[in-house]
Amino acid sequence: MTSSNVQQLEPLTLKTALRYAAMGWPVLPLVPDKKVPATAHGVHDATTDPAQIKRWWGENPTYNVGIAAGKESGLVVFDIDPRNGGEAGWEAWLALAGHPDEGAMQLTAGGGQHYLGLYDPAITSCKLEQGVDLLSEGKYFVAYPSTIDGNRYEWEGSLDPLDGVAPFPVPERWRELYLNRARKKVTTAAELIKGNRNDGLTALAGAMRHHGMGEREILAALEVSNETRCDPPLPSSEVARIARSIARYAPESDVAAEVAMGSAAAEALLANHAPPPANDWITHADDFSAQPAAINWWVKMWVQKQALMMVHGPSGGGKTFVTLDWLLHIASGRPEWAGLKVKKGTVLYLAGEGHAGLRARIAAWKHHHQVQHLDFYVSRDAVDLNTPEGLRRVIEAIEALGFIPDIIAIDTVHRHMVGDENSAADTKTFIDAADTLKKRFNATVLLVHHTGNSDEAQHRARGSSAWRGALDIEISVVPGKKDAPIRIVQRKSKDAELAPHVCVQLQGVYIPGWFDDEGEQISSAVPVITECDSDEAKDEHDKALVGHIRMIQEAWRSTGEELFEGSPYITKSALLSFLINNKGLSESSAKQYVKPSQGKRLIGNLINNDIAKEALNGFVIVEPAMVSQLMLGKK
Repeated sequence: MTSSNVQQLEPLTLKTALRYAAMGWPVLPLVPDKKVPATAHGVHDATTDPAQIKRWWGENPTYNVGIAAGKESGLVVFDIDPRNGGEAGWEAWLALAGHPDEGAMQLTAGGGQHYLGLYDPAITSCKLEQGVDLLSEGKYFVAYPSTIDGNRYEWEGSLDPLDGVAPFPVPERWRELYLNRARKKVTTAAELIKGNRNDGLTALAGAMRHHGMGEREILAALEVSNETRCDPPLPSSEVARIARSIARYAPESDVAAEVAMGSAAAEALLANHAPPPANDWITHADDFSAQPAAINWWVKMWVQKQALMMVHGPSGGGKTFVTLDWLLHIASGRPEWAGLKVKKGTVLYLAGEGHAGLRARIAAWKHHHQVQHLDFYVSRDAVDLNTPEGLRRVIEAIEALGFIPDIIAIDTVHRHMVGDENSAADTKTFIDAADTLKKRFNATVLLVHHTGNSDEAQHRARGSSAWRGALDIEISVVPGKKDAPIRIVQRKSKDAELAPHVCVQLQGVYIPGWFDDEGEQISSAVPVITECDSDEAKDEHDKALVGHIRMIQEAWRSTGEELFEGSPYITKSALLSFLINNKGLSESSAKQYVKPSQGKRLIGNLINNDIAKEALNGFVIVEPAMVSQLMLGKK
């Protein structure tokens, strides 16, 4: 396709998508030249919102167009695929069921057809005949003007819904045949689920999860049970929701994993179960990379969904104020923080200390923002989270709530941890406990921690360097000097670009109806977004660190790209030679640059920021994101 053709197609995709939306048909973007959704949640992201549609096609005007079938669009689609025997299958169906009234019809890029019928809640997605799929709730179809391999989807000239041609009403004869077939799918080994179909499938899912089955396994089984045992079947989206919900709970055991796989056991299993598909575990890179792995956020760029993150700062530096500000925005459903989008969620706050002060901070925040209700829950005291008893207590308390929190905040690490913060082994037990909570409840786990005592340690968490390697996001709360604002600095974001710094001032707030024992009104403080002081020395430190990172990367690439235990490594002599010959430093200056004791120089700055460490006769890069970046670019 030529560039001029692309330019002609670009406005047509958006224009047509907006026309579909105006007709009440939810649309979603598909990967250019493919049928794969270009959004994280596929058909569940489909919308009729013109602003969202413009944003999607503004990002990529060559996206193909998908239309959601089902209740929202009012459509069921009969998808005929001639490459899989669809022509013969469709003829067989028409011979049995009769021809429908004329209605909207599309010619597909693969030489097939899409016949559009009016939605019927009793009809769910299924394989109707060989090469004929029935698409309803939870499914979508590719629509004009999408193209695949240079072939365009086109509405049949006289049957174009854009010209006002309506979908055909599903004939009663079709409906009867479909429902009779659904009933006949019931085997003698399993009766129809009577009463509440949702409860019945949930019970089945619970039994499967009890024995260790994962979400995909549960969903596959539920889809079969839904088609064969529910009359009529539930929408596929509801079945997927049941599987996803049940999979969030920990299994009682994993029968498959616990079986001792001797030859006799293996033969017994193979005798009773068909082997899994050969391509179930390994996938082709083209398919793997076709759908974007979108990052989901509670607070855009700052609080990531289903992540392990840490906020650290000096004692009394404002880290709890900042953390609470994010969490209370999420729990209250306020739409923005610092101009960035916020999504509503439920927060569990494990508070280890200062409950009186915490009460006042929450009350002041609610009064300042005029918020009446929060989906926010607070623990009464701390637990030793990195012990089996402490972790079990937290899990049982959460499960007893009757709902699952979206975010679990732990303030502070010190109050919830047994052992030595400087010990990598003790730190790992805490990280493992936090990771268990994250995975068990599909939640974000946010840790609040102190920084070290020295000036050089104010940019990183106190204790072991194991913290940084385990985190998805790391954030420093840096108090300003004198009257300067508090600076919120993102140190690490594993899956996204670092967010720009945000600055806040603590603003005093009197709490209505709160008085101390002498009759004085009680006050607290709330963070208020303000301009950052660009003259602070912190800016200079950050600029120096960025410069040193670029310098060590350039030095490694220029000196042979050596490795030590799989990570980028450069000898001290090679680095000295690079600094003298490539950067023009004198020998005495170069020696200062490679001294670990010189905290503001190249190697000292990188070591203090947990980016490099000494190894053998040189230095090795240890920061995971930088290691990955350098290894990907290695010659």
